[in-house]
Amino acid sequence: MAPGKHTVESKAENTDKIEVDAQPGMLYYIWQEVKMGVLGARNKLQLVSEADGKKGVSETKLAETK
Repeated sequence: MAPGKHTVESKAENTDKIEVDAQPGMLYYIWQEVKMGVLGARNKLQLVSEADGKKGVSETKLAETK
């Protein structure tokens, strides 16, 4: 993302937002936690460290189209 202030928003049963003041040359990782709410999934966003972000990415796999 370009340097400067950005808002990342996620919508589920609720809406959560996180503000990121991006600096040149930096990497930012945002973790989205999803839990079941009353009528559907609820979510929470949080900025995580580079180490935690890289670990989370390495534990994922691409979805396959069938």
